[in-house]
Amino acid sequence: MGSGKSSIGKHLAASKKLSFIDMDRAIERDEGRTIISLFNSEGESHFRQLETTFLNELLESNTVTNSIISTGGGVVEKKENCNLLSQLGIIVYLR
Repeated sequence: MGSGKSSIGKHLAASKKLSFIDMDRAIERDEGRTIISLFNSEGESHFRQLETTFLNELLESNTVTNSIISTGGGVVEKKENCNLLSQLGIIVYLR
C-alpha cells in the first residue's frame, strides 16, 4: 500500500500505449462499494476472494493482452492469486 502501483502503472501504460487496469478500482466499481466498506462489512477474506475471482475472470476473458494491471497490495498473500498473476504475464513488485 502506498508504493505507487496505480500512479506508476498508469504512467507506464500511457508511455507504452498499453491499457491500464486498476484492480481495486474495478472491484469497487463491480461491487458498488469502496474497498474500506467491503473490508468493514464483509471482511478481508471476502475481499481476497473477490480479487481471486477478478483475476480468474481476466484470465478467462483473454482481454488483458498488452495491459498493465495494478493489483491491491495484499493480493500476493494468497498463493492462488500469485499463480493466476504468473499466468497473466510478468510480475513487477514495487516496494
